Amino acid sequence: MLVECFPLYINSATPQIPLIRIIERRGLLPYFKAVLGRPRKKVENLQYVQDREQLEPTKILFVGDGQGDLDAAMAFGCAFVGVWHETSHFLQRPEDA
Repeated sequence: MLVECFPLYINSATPQIPLIRIIERRGLLPYFKAVLGRPRKKVENLQYVQDREQLEPTKILFVGDGQGDLDAAMAFGCAFVGVWHETSHFLQRPEDA
């Protein structure tokens, strides 16, 4: 299973319980070690991942589609890959961030 090779987590500002239901309905839950949302902030969720995986922040990659994701990655000290689309809310395109 992919999760055993690459521990994947969802880190969202969406409330956690409804988010888990959405991921479950789409049949995607088996691909993630955990689905993390509010009430915790994104940096707190990154800290949870760090603690659970026993990794340095520099060994974590956060993929996101908004400025809040980039800001959380920068505050936490992990790598970031921005996914830009027309509805993204970046201050500048991710390849320039």
